[in-house]
Amino acid sequence: MISSWTDIVSIDTIQNMTTKTENTVIEVLKTFAQYGYRKTSMANLGDAFGISRQALYKRFRSKELVFDWLISEINAYALSGITEALADTSKPMTERLVQGFDCWTGRYINILRSSPHSAELMDSGISAARSIAEGGPTIAEKIRMLIARELVIEGITTDLAEGERYAFVMYMASKGLTLSVPDRDMYLEKITEVVQTVIDKK
Repeated sequence: MISSWTDIVSIDTIQNMTTKTENTVIEVLKTFAQYGYRKTSMANLGDAFGISRQALYKRFRSKELVFDWLISEINAYALSGITEALADTSKPMTERLVQGFDCWTGRYINILRSSPHSAELMDSGISAARSIAEGGPTIAEKIRMLIARELVIEGITTDLAEGERYAFVMYMASKGLTLSVPDRDMYLEKITEVVQTVIDKK
């Protein structure tokens, strides 16, 4: 008896599927960054997916749905990445948080900073995330709650309310850095300073 779908699909295949999706996410994001959200066409996006415009329409009925898919994939990676980072208690809290923020935002800095449409994309991404959440907590709220919980567990804050305030400060700093630093290396340097400063306030 087959206990799970992983008994049918090999681990190598699963990893290749994950890598393929990640590569597609990067190509689609680069396309939106190149043309801007409003001017990106389904033909442009078909090229990013490596399929024809007609084939893309069969999968997604509109550019808006492609963008929603992009944000969902980015958010899923961010949530799993920051969860994994925070769970690694062999590392100092600052390093775990910085790794988490890198999974969430840092890895896309170079793409966004090379685009004149970065602010537009971020605003569109926030709007899409709210729509995807459908009245529930957004990805930003979920991640801030994860950070707040870990801050309490580590004794850095006394309760979740204080932890959420700390998490919000770090989140806003990360958001600002996304629009101001020239590249990922500088982002990591600056977010490390922010995280360490917040933690040291204890």
